[in-house]
Amino acid sequence: MGNLIDYFNRKLDFCGCFTLMTFLETEPAHSFAHINLTETTIKDLPSLFDNLVNLQSLHLKKCPDLESLPNSIVNQKLLSSLDCSGCAKLTEIPTHIGRLTSLIELSPSETGIVNLLESIAHLLSLKSLDLSDNKSKKTIGPKNIKKHCYKQYISPKKHRFLLY
Repeated sequence: MGNLIDYFNRKLDFCGCFTLMTFLETEPAHSFAHINLTETTIKDLPSLFDNLVNLQSLHLKKCPDLESLPNSIVNQKLLSSLDCSGCAKLTEIPTHIGRLTSLIELSPSETGIVNLLESIAHLLSLKSLDLSDNKSKKTIGPKNIKKHCYKQYISPKKHRFLLY
């Protein structure tokens, strides 16, 4: 289990809190830079995500009940890492995901996402896109990442791209 709340390092870590379905908003929530909700049973992200101004990394890995990401996530100008891998009920990403101009790593692997939007072509800082074991791998590929040069890893998981 994670360390829960670390104000000094600006981290909120509920990793492994299997019974966490929602959580109370804490003050000063707007200052958190790193939020880890890995392996929780959260269904959606609370309204506190609308007010985060310093969020740099958001880990939602293996949240089996997560159904959606809030559209307001595209307002997180400092967000550089978004991991929603293993969230099988997650079927789409916010329409304007391309507004995340600082996003370097995006991992929607092992999700129910069937179509990644053309908006990801606007993720000019994106360096890593992991589509392994993802339903979307048939509908997205290098042609949809036209603004990037890319190198595809040949790995057992396949569909992992390094962008440069």
